[in-house]
Amino acid sequence: MNDIMKNHPLRLSVSDLNTEVNHEPRVHDLRLAEILGFDRYRNIRKLIARHKKELELYGSVCSTVEQTSAKGGRPATEYWLNEGQALCICSKSDTAFASDALHQIITTYIALRNQRTQLQSSASVHVDMKALHEIVQQEVASQITRDQRVAALAYVSVRELLEEHDAIQKGRSGLNRRIGARMRTRAAIYGVQMLRSPHSGVWLFPRDFAAQYMRDEGRALVADHNARQTGQAVMQFGPRRKGRNHQLSVIGKGDSDGKGAPA
Repeated sequence: MNDIMKNHPLRLSVSDLNTEVNHEPRVHDLRLAEILGFDRYRNIRKLIARHKKELELYGSVCSTVEQTSAKGGRPATEYWLNEGQALCICSKSDTAFASDALHQIITTYIALRNQRTQLQSSASVHVDMKALHEIVQQEVASQITRDQRVAALAYVSVRELLEEHDAIQKGRSGLNRRIGARMRTRAAIYGVQMLRSPHSGVWLFPRDFAAQYMRDEGRALVADHNARQTGQAVMQFGPRRKGRNHQLSVIGKGDSDGKGAPA
C-alpha cells in the first residue's frame, strides 16, 4: 500500500467535491478516473454507462453535456457521482489503484462530514452566545430601570437633557420629540443599548452617548429653540427677484405724485 500511495497521482481532497450538483457532494468522473489510475480517463464513462442501473441504487446518476473545445468535436456526457456511486465504480474498476482510491473516497467524505459538523457546532455556539448576550442585556436593563438611583446615574431622559441645557419650557414638547427621535435613530445605527422605564414608558439613554449627541447636534437645536421663544431668531428671506424694488417708502395722504406730505 505504501508503494502504491508513493506513486499515486494527486490525492483526492474535500475541494474536489462539488456540493452544488443535486444538493449533495459529488466527484467528477475524470477526477475519479485519475485516482483510479486509468490510462485514458474518458474510459471511465463507458464503465459508468455499463453499470448505470446499479449506480441508480445509490441515487440519481447526474450527468451533464461537456463543453467542446475551441477546436470543436462531438459533445460528450460527463458524470458527477455521489459517495455510494464513486465507491461502486471503484469496486468495478479492477485497476492497480482501486483499493487506494476506495480509501481516498471514504476518508475524503468523512473529512467533509467532520467539517460540516464543526461549522454547525460553531454556528450553534454563536447563536447561543448571541441569545445569552441579549438575555443578560435585558436583565441588566430591567435591574437598572427598577433601581431609580442607578438609572439616574447611568442613564438620562431627553427631558432631563433639556433641563440641563436650559431649554425654555414654552414649546419644549416639540423639541423633546425631535431630539428623542434623532437620538433613538442614532442609537439604533450604532448599536447603543437604550432602556425604557417600566413606569413612565420614557426612553433612557446612556449618559456618555447623550453627552456626545448634545455636543454634536443637541446644543444647536436647544439654542435655536430658545432664540425662537425669546424672539431673537434670525429671519431668513428668500433671494431678491430681478426688476423688483424692495425698498419701502412712506406716502402721506394726498401725496399721489410722491413729492411728500404738505408741511
